[in-house]
Amino acid sequence: MEHLIKMFLAGENCSDLYSALLNDSILADFIRVCRNASCRNALEFFLQKDSESMASIITVDSYLRLSPLALIISIHFGNPYINRFAYRFSKLYVDYYLASLSEVEFIKIIRGLGLEVEKSDGCFSEADLYINRNNAIVRICYRYRIPFTSYLKAVRSLSSTEVVWSLSMMLLQRGFVLIENREKVARIAMEYLRNLISNRIRSIHTSCSDSKLLLQKFVDKLYSFDQNLANDIRDFVKLLESETPQISNSISTSKEKTLEMKINLSEALKDAKSLLLFSENFFPPCMQVILRSLTSGENLTHHQRFALATFLINLDIDISELLQIFRSSPDFNERITRYQLEHLAGLRGSKRRYLPYSCSTMKTLNMCNSECGVKNPLQYTYHKLGLRPFPH
Repeated sequence: MEHLIKMFLAGENCSDLYSALLNDSILADFIRVCRNASCRNALEFFLQKDSESMASIITVDSYLRLSPLALIISIHFGNPYINRFAYRFSKLYVDYYLASLSEVEFIKIIRGLGLEVEKSDGCFSEADLYINRNNAIVRICYRYRIPFTSYLKAVRSLSSTEVVWSLSMMLLQRGFVLIENREKVARIAMEYLRNLISNRIRSIHTSCSDSKLLLQKFVDKLYSFDQNLANDIRDFVKLLESETPQISNSISTSKEKTLEMKINLSEALKDAKSLLLFSENFFPPCMQVILRSLTSGENLTHHQRFALATFLINLDIDISELLQIFRSSPDFNERITRYQLEHLAGLRGSKRRYLPYSCSTMKTLNMCNSECGVKNPLQYTYHKLGLRPFPH
């Protein structure tokens, strides 16, 4: 499977990618896999909002082999499909393919990606963890290490929103970040790979004078081998086109709306397009950033999801409408998301409705760098809308 990564990262432009993907051996392998597995299911997994969960995938190898076409389609559409593809491919590759390899192969492939991880047969360092019931000291062994510069590059997105990955929370020794287990190394590798792939795809998407031409060439050449398969792919692309909201062309940055306007919240927040337009005028900067990340297909952290969900819940948006908004997440699962939203809304469990993080907590979590003169993000929107004062 390493050849897939090399293929994704080797191309600098559309021409390079075209040369790498549109050769007879690649197409023959693609057709063979499609005839023995569900090609449509694989494309839906990589690209659609409502796709099957990774846990339900049985033929991981087949899905990975079909990923080049999903990559071409993501270039065709741009964001959020680029982010969605990069996240799902990286997670599938690391969690299911790399996880099955021996320790030697695991480290070799990660280093081949450019992440300079090292493993010790013993421990690079040890530290006291806790004292057990027998009053014995349980120690932790740090078997892996990564140069801190490589570590910072790998987790730059994670560390900005999840304190646990920040450099201040890690054990540093002689210029290396020490890691205690393989699972953490895999998580770092996944984030590193996701950034590599998304950045490269985005670069190719930008450099293509006509990104639709690459997909058209692939399908046309496939048509000469298998007409039915080519037509199935055309139908799938048309389906995606019908489902893709033209958000980027419809967002207004105008600030002409005034507080005297009579706002119909249910109408203003009915879908992602309307919500983005509404947020430009009435949401605090922190929520605008999180919302834009979500609608562009980025995978939000736990803290970002909690902040946005509780913020919208306290604007009395229905759970069904919230589900539509969170469908943009690359790892969306309706059952789990509904349960979590209902819990935060006080409809399950303790029956307690949760409030968004305070502004001070948002700053601590690196999700806010503005000075809005409020103590909670809700205050900002309540004030803008002329609603009842938010208790603080």
